[in-house]
Amino acid sequence: MAKTKYSARINGEHIDGTIEIIKRIVLHLHDMGKTQFKVKDVDEQIEELKNQWQITPDYNDDTRASLYVLSVNSNSRKHYHESMHQDFLWWKKGGIFELYKPTNFQINSTQSLEQDLGKLKEQLASEIEPEKRTEIETLIKARQGQGRFRQKLLELYSSCPLTDLDVRSLLIASHIKPWSKCNNEERLDPFNGLMLAPNIDALFDSGLITFDADGTIKISPKIDLENQKRLGISPDMKLKIEPESQKYFEYHRNHVFQKEE
Repeated sequence: MAKTKYSARINGEHIDGTIEIIKRIVLHLHDMGKTQFKVKDVDEQIEELKNQWQITPDYNDDTRASLYVLSVNSNSRKHYHESMHQDFLWWKKGGIFELYKPTNFQINSTQSLEQDLGKLKEQLASEIEPEKRTEIETLIKARQGQGRFRQKLLELYSSCPLTDLDVRSLLIASHIKPWSKCNNEERLDPFNGLMLAPNIDALFDSGLITFDADGTIKISPKIDLENQKRLGISPDMKLKIEPESQKYFEYHRNHVFQKEE
């Protein structure tokens, strides 16, 4: 990767470094609805936004290398210093990248989690291809981290705080502040999570609902009254918010919630 120091100004915020700029480009693509992308997509967005975002000097870096550094399952990133590694993307065959979310690989019961870990470890023992081993090792770490996070959350919430669903195999361990925006400490902080029923998790994760500081639900105007009834949600629903969780809910209200139609 080039040693040129790049900077940008995005929505009034000063950003330093190629990696941070690439992350903002990826999130911009995601906001545009492009959830999977290739190197050329990122380069095209850099070219399109370079004046608006005041990217300086003229960008001429190795975008592919930056994307690999950001990919949790890339075997290539071992060539770069560990301080550069960030679990931000998931690399797929065909040169395709997407945002990395542990919930994409979520197992919803302790027994299933243990069985899945056992199978992955068996695969790892018999796999000789380096890139495949890296992918399996990454999944093992994700499962182990997910297991710890889920267990801590279950100590706080034995059921979905909004619907009272208490069938553990159906409950989803959901982050309040999205995984991709968290540091390592926030990712494992149980106060940055909720145990949610599947339909509530889908709504919360996509920003179609959020919660005020007092726990009252806020429903996006994108969901009309008829669909609110179908989904089993209403404006009078409320949950208890722990004081330690307030900062995460504030982030969700300001950066995830879809306020407009």
